[in-house]
Amino acid sequence: MTHPEQIQETLHRVEIGKQTDEDIKFLRQQLLAGDRQIVSQLGKYNVNIGQGRDIHIGDRIYQQWDEQAIQALVKAIQKVTWRCVANLTENDYTQSIGIGIIDKLSKQLTDFSQQSVMRYGLKLAFSPNSQQEYFVSSGNQVIKRWQTNTWEMLREISVPFSITDTFDLWFTAVAISPNSQLIAACKAYQVNVWTLGTDNLIHTFGKTVFSNFFDVFGFDSVAFSPDSKILAANDNRDIKLWDIETGNVFSPDGKTLVSGGNDGKIVEWKITKKESQILPQQHSRGVTSIAISPDGETLISGGRDQTIKVWRR
Repeated sequence: MTHPEQIQETLHRVEIGKQTDEDIKFLRQQLLAGDRQIVSQLGKYNVNIGQGRDIHIGDRIYQQWDEQAIQALVKAIQKVTWRCVANLTENDYTQSIGIGIIDKLSKQLTDFSQQSVMRYGLKLAFSPNSQQEYFVSSGNQVIKRWQTNTWEMLREISVPFSITDTFDLWFTAVAISPNSQLIAACKAYQVNVWTLGTDNLIHTFGKTVFSNFFDVFGFDSVAFSPDSKILAANDNRDIKLWDIETGNVFSPDGKTLVSGGNDGKIVEWKITKKESQILPQQHSRGVTSIAISPDGETLISGGRDQTIKVWRR
């Protein structure tokens, strides 16, 4: 193996997190010796060595290649490198009823919706448990659970066609409960909840087509509460809450809910007191996403105005 090849292979192993002690030893030796080939390679990782031998790694400067500098170098190499390690192709689940001209039209409509309408397409969610390496995907009438280290499909849940699916065959959101016990997915005018690892549908929460006259799409987002006991979903203008254990519409217990609307406003709802307040510095256009930190102290929102806003208590 030539010296340049050894450098490339060593950096590659560091990039994917599979470096050995010998790799780190080799890097240190070459850097201490001022090897020009490795120095030139480090430029793409935002690492530069100045004329005065100052070592610039990101926004910090180190005076020598000590243990701290080497650790910073490894983090810098791994931080800027994303590699596609798998391509998982979904099947075509267009509904077929056995009548040629109707099936052909259905396929054309499905293809058009997938390519042209933002809300249609695959929805993904990672396991909240770092010890369980999997994620779920939801597409056209099917939920899949994938193993992240082998990229194999562990389970497939097929959701039967129903009359409400006339308006929407695609899932519009999917979520895994924080306790990693449940999967929820919404489509059209239903939110379905399954026990993780089984095909058992334990709840179907719905709405009628006419419960919100201006809502022609149904539910378009779903989320669990941090304790996994409450499920929330929104349908354009309304937010609905359900008790997971009983399946009943949510009974207030002092929880707080935060929502965003097409008017750009962020609203905090005090459920028990039936009060609400609009947060300051609203978006100039509609809100598309909201997330709350695990400690409940930080709130972030994203909007169609291409901005991310951050609030703290």
